[in-house]
Order: sequence, then C-alpha cells, then structure tokens
Amino acid sequence: MSVWAKLPLGTTRLRRSWGRRGGTWWWAILVIVLPVTAIAGAAIIVLLTFVDVNNTQNQIELIKTGLTVGAGTGGIVALVLNGRRQWSTEHDATERRLTELYVKAIEQLGSENGVVRHGCLYGLERVAQDNPRQRQSVVDVICAYLRRPYTPPTVHRPLGKQRSRFRADHSRGGDSDVKSAVSSREEREIRLAAQRILGKHLSPGDFPDHPDQAFWVDIDLDLSGAILSDFSLKFSRVRSARFAGAKFIGDADFSRTVFMGVADFAGAEFVGSVRFDEAKFSQYAGFSGVGFGEYAWFEDAQFLFAATFDRSKFADFAGFAGAEFAGPTGFEEVHFGGNAVFQDSTFGGRVEFEASTLCGIASFEGVKFRADATFSGVRFVGLADFRESEWQGLVEFVEAGFLGVADFNKADFLADVKLGGVSFAEASAFSGASFFGSVECDDGSFEMSPLFVDADFYGATG
Repeated sequence: MSVWAKLPLGTTRLRRSWGRRGGTWWWAILVIVLPVTAIAGAAIIVLLTFVDVNNTQNQIELIKTGLTVGAGTGGIVALVLNGRRQWSTEHDATERRLTELYVKAIEQLGSENGVVRHGCLYGLERVAQDNPRQRQSVVDVICAYLRRPYTPPTVHRPLGKQRSRFRADHSRGGDSDVKSAVSSREEREIRLAAQRILGKHLSPGDFPDHPDQAFWVDIDLDLSGAILSDFSLKFSRVRSARFAGAKFIGDADFSRTVFMGVADFAGAEFVGSVRFDEAKFSQYAGFSGVGFGEYAWFEDAQFLFAATFDRSKFADFAGFAGAEFAGPTGFEEVHFGGNAVFQDSTFGGRVEFEASTLCGIASFEGVKFRADATFSGVRFVGLADFRESEWQGLVEFVEAGFLGVADFNKADFLADVKLGGVSFAEASAFSGASFFGSVECDDGSFEMSPLFVDADFYGATG
C-alpha cells in the first residue's frame, strides 16, 4: 500500500494537487510522514518516564497512546495543508479573474462606443481599488489613454444651434461636422472622467497622516504630451509626475499637491490660469520652456531641491510670494509679461535671472538671497522693488537695465556687489542700504550719486 493510502482522507485531494503542480511523492514524506513520526516517537519517549515498561498492559497502552498522538497530529497537518491548498486555489482563481477583467477593460478602451469606454474606466477603477498591487498598472493605462491624440472641441455654441446651422447646408458636409462635434464633446467627457479618477485616488483626504481608504499611495504619473482639460490634482500626493509637453486647456489646479519625486513640466503649455499654491516639490522641479497663458500662482510653494524656469513665458501675473527655493534655481531668459511678485520669498541656493525681461512690476521686497544671485542683463521695464531685501552671496547686476524706478531702500548686501554697466532710471534709490562687501561699478565716484544717499559702505568701492 502506498504512503498516500495510509494518510487521512483529506490528503488524497492534496496528492492530486501536488501531482498537477509537478510535485513528487517525497514531499509527502517530508511534510507529513516525518513530522507525524517524530511527534509520535517523542510522545512515547515522554510516557516512558512515567510508565512501568515491564508491565505488558502498560506497553500496549503506551503504543496506543503514541499512535493516537501521531494520528491526531497527522490529521491536523493534513487539515492545515488542505486549507492552504484551498486558499491557493481560490487565490489563483481571483488572480485569473482580475487578469481577465484587466485585459477586457484595456480592449474596451479602444472601442468606438463612448459609453463602453466610459464604463471601462470605472471598471478599471474598481479593479485598482480592490487590489492595491494593480493600482500602478491601472494608472498607467489611464495615463496612456489621456496621452492619445485628441482634438478638443473648439465650437462653444450650444449643440442644438450647431445642428440646425449644419443641417441648413448639407452640401458643405454639415452632418459629418455635427457628428464630429458630438464625438469630440463625448471624448472630452470621457477624458474628464479619467482625470477625476486620478484626482480622487491621489488625494490622501483631509488628514494626510491617516489617508482615506480611497487613496492610492506611491503612484507615478506620466502624462507627457497629454491634452488635459480643467485638470486638477488639488491636495494630491504623487511619487513622480511627468507633464513634459502637456497642454492644459482651461484652468489647472495643483494647490497643496506634494510631489515626492521628480516633477517635470518642461515645455508644457497652460492655456488658462494655473495654481501651485503651497505645493511641495521634494525633488527636482522642471518648468523650463513652459508657457503660462494667464495667471500663474506659486504662493508659499516649497522647492526643496533644484528648480528651473529657464526660457519660460509668463503672459500675465506670476506670483511667487512666500515661496521657498532651497536649492539652485534658474530663471534665465524668462519673459514676465505682467507683474512678477516674489515678495518675502527665500532663495537658499544660487539663483539666476540672467537675460530675463520683467515688463510689469517686479516685486522682490523682503526677499532673502542666501547664496549668489545673478541679474546680469535683466531688463526691468516697470518698477523694480527690492526694498528690505537681504543678499548674503555675490550679487551681479552687470549690464542690467532699469527703465522704471529701482527701489533698493534698506536693502542689506552682505557680500560683494557688481554693478558694471548697469543703467538706472531717474528717481531710483539705495537710501538706507548697507554694503558690507566690495562694490564694483564703472564709475568710481558713484558714492556721491543721489542714488546712494544715506547708504552705508563698509567695504571697498570702485
């Protein structure tokens, strides 16, 4: 009789399971027979210390007890293994079902029927919510969908008026234009649904330390080149976010968003206003070559690593009041079309505004420059307000041009200052400013200039 035949009934199914999985008979000996034999032997040895082995009746009872202990142990082991097998089977079935749902949902995303695509997104959301290990994969699929080519609707008249106008002239393809407009609007609604899913599950809720159950942690976003409408990640937390070359139609909101990894917006275009109020950039923040069409708000934002806005264009207001730049920061060749407000912000690393243009009011009142600051070649068209600013590193305004008033009243320059080739408009002033390092200027007699009335010089000038 085989070893399997001597085992409890429940283990026959286990034998079949192992047979299907390619197991061998010696696993049964290792997992069940050997432990049972060892426990039975141990039980007999323990009993020998309390029983008179010279008595035949005691010997028989001793053997019965040992076998009983062994049989009971074998039954328990078999039940545990059988339960594990059942769990494994159910787990495998669940995994297969999830895989089937996932594959089917992906196939449906390519459907021409908008209703099917819409429902598919919510199906994927359910799969991800119930299965944390699938969340990144689902987010990747949603991002891939948003990166698909898309032409936003451009006609803003009510759809009924469009239909009547197009139907009035079938010779110009009116019906096809109507269908195109309907399809575009339908696609927009689907894409908005996809964006809402991301916004919903990337927000930890009102208590970030105890996130909501709907929050998906450690998610990477790749929406490079995507066309996004009224996009919002307000109060969200993501690991890394790539929006390079993305186009934001309408307003975008990233207020209080936490970017744990790289945040790449290089070459992105914001058609409407965008908010990054109190946003936190834990790693590199890339905004080079970005086009800001309307207001851009970065008030109280934290840039804890390097940040660059080189060659970006701010068509209107740019607000950086209270922002913290901990690492090196670049604003080279930036065009500020409206007011640029950096009031009370802090630059912990080197900052470069070289060759930038500020067309409106440039407010740097109370700004703290902890390292070197370069404004060489900068063109200030409007008021340049640097009142009560503090400069701890080398300051360069070489070849800078102040077409409007430059106000440096009560500014503190703790290191060297270079003003070679700088031009100031009338009524500019350094009244009450303090220069603790050397000051270089083309004209060595500039100390007598009305610009520097009541200014204090503690270093060399020339």
